[in-house]
Amino acid sequence: MKPRDGFTLIEIVVSIVLLAALFAGMSLSLQSLRTSRRARHTREASRYAASILEASRGLSFSSLYTRAAAQVVGMPVGAGAPAVAADAAARSAPNVLGLSATSATSSFGTAAFLPGLTYADFTWRAAVRVPAGSPAGWWQGLAFRHQDAENGYLLRLDSTQIRLVRRVAGVETVLSSAGFSASAGAWYLLEVTATGGSISGTVDGGSLVSANDAVFATGAVGVVSKTGASLQVDDTTLSLVGGGGSWNFDNESAGLLPSGWLAVPPPGLPGAAGTLTVSNVDPGGTLKEITARVDWKESGADRSVSLKTYRSQDYGD
Repeated sequence: MKPRDGFTLIEIVVSIVLLAALFAGMSLSLQSLRTSRRARHTREASRYAASILEASRGLSFSSLYTRAAAQVVGMPVGAGAPAVAADAAARSAPNVLGLSATSATSSFGTAAFLPGLTYADFTWRAAVRVPAGSPAGWWQGLAFRHQDAENGYLLRLDSTQIRLVRRVAGVETVLSSAGFSASAGAWYLLEVTATGGSISGTVDGGSLVSANDAVFATGAVGVVSKTGASLQVDDTTLSLVGGGGSWNFDNESAGLLPSGWLAVPPPGLPGAAGTLTVSNVDPGGTLKEITARVDWKESGADRSVSLKTYRSQDYGD
């Protein structure tokens, strides 16, 4: 039989139909992924908003002053629910800042940040400790010029090295590293100095790491540990030109964040911001409306979740 050349009309039509079906399937798959991601982010945001409302229950009625979209500060919400606690092994007795382990999937797990949203040039120092028996692969460190859960710098200590790390869109680049033997259960004093693009870090005054990098010029500073590892913090100092502060947590209320400190939003919700709004329902201010709102960006669009509750003066002060 003589082979024929070209395609028949039926073959062409069938090919077009198959290609159309393939593209439709791909479009449905992408839409399904977007829908799944949006649902996951909405759940994360709802849990975060609920934790803000729950934390507000620990505030006295008199401290629920009227506020509009105030940043969530001084409340044990967010990753690891950071809170002051008594610790017999505190570096300076009796208290430490304790950050409980979180199982959320993220480039880091538990974190807390100092008062103030942005710092440019500074020296940031803190004693940190992960408990004995922490999961394999633990690390602890200082976050600085932090933008959100996926962007900023880390001075990171694990069992074998100290590293200076830059994170952009969740991708980590090690800028500098040095060998250091560390053990879970022991205290280590970490220090980082940032002046313009010059960054340096030490552990216990040695094992210097340094780099010149200007991707992030300002940002928050705080303490952080890997997902799954708890963290204790003590004897922190932030030195600035003309200012700064220090915290050993001994005069802070147990069960709460130190005054003014910030808790990080859920790591699974990059770039999220939680706010608290308190308003009077009645003219006498004996009934308060409390609204927790979480905002985040997704595929370039603004998203938000709000939860609301009410608090009466009869609830107790």
